[in-house]
Amino acid sequence: MKKRMLSILLIASFAFAAVACGKEEANDPTPNTQMSQDVDKDDTDSENVTDTETDTNDAADNNDDTPSIPEGETLGESLAAVFREEAKKDTSVTDIATALSEKAGYQCVVVDMEEGFLSGFDEDITGFKACTQFAPMISTIPFVGYVFEVEDPEAFKEKLEAVANPAWNICTEADQTVCEISGNYVFFVMCPISNQ
Repeated sequence: MKKRMLSILLIASFAFAAVACGKEEANDPTPNTQMSQDVDKDDTDSENVTDTETDTNDAADNNDDTPSIPEGETLGESLAAVFREEAKKDTSVTDIATALSEKAGYQCVVVDMEEGFLSGFDEDITGFKACTQFAPMISTIPFVGYVFEVEDPEAFKEKLEAVANPAWNICTEADQTVCEISGNYVFFVMCPISNQ
């Protein structure tokens, strides 16, 4: 009886995961046709608005708490710029990752990591002094970022790029991978083009 109940629960969880993944993919806009939703305050129906209209609306009533990405930059490039600024400060990987998580535009979890399995890679990641991961609380968003402190940043960057897997997330795939070095810090992120 216990095996039967466990089997039913397992099948139900697989079905739930399949439905959740299907809905996320159906609602996911392609990078070249980014659309946002403008909700009428008197009506719960939403309508699609082009990027140009969104920029005008955001400037007019900046009620959105999502950090904006400078025009012409992707989310990864914008975060890399934040990383370069934060890495100049006398700080830790956790402090840098926390600052990055605040700029990512998602509600992120910031966690110190140990050597071994890290989300987004096909092999265990070892050889770092310290590592902090920042990732959205919603696991279906194709986003994962790390800040590492290492002895040999160039070799470590090459290793990360060689074993990175943008399709690590079961439901979606990251649009871009960015890896940067500043001093003994290495920044790595796989993410969508935009946080919208």
